[in-house]
Amino acid sequence: MNKSEAILFLEGMYRDIVENLNTDKIPDYFAGNYMQTTDGVSSDLHAFGDHIAELKRITRQIRVSPFHDILFDEEEQTAVVRYEVDVTKNNGARGQVELIALFQWSGDKIVRCHELSRPISPGEEFKDIASVSYIS
Repeated sequence: MNKSEAILFLEGMYRDIVENLNTDKIPDYFAGNYMQTTDGVSSDLHAFGDHIAELKRITRQIRVSPFHDILFDEEEQTAVVRYEVDVTKNNGARGQVELIALFQWSGDKIVRCHELSRPISPGEEFKDIASVSYIS
């Protein structure tokens, strides 16, 4: 995968999985041995699916910004992206969260993600949105 392909792949993944919260699309993007660490909490593919299902349950809308920064290493098949998500919860609360995510591919599937998140506004209510199912 080259940088342009990786960007298109990640944009599609964020659209399908994060914005549309389509858990049926998870196998299209993620390997069966996928591992993720978000804000120091590790999970596998099953827990990631639970996270997306929980987001679907508690949110009305999630919008991912265009990537602000992208670093790509073709030899290592890794990409780092920085972006923001605008979240509207079912209770009407709105907030923004900034994320920095490191992805690694094997073949055409993501096998690892290490990400850090921080709420931009309003703060406390959105501080765990990136790992909501891991703590509930």
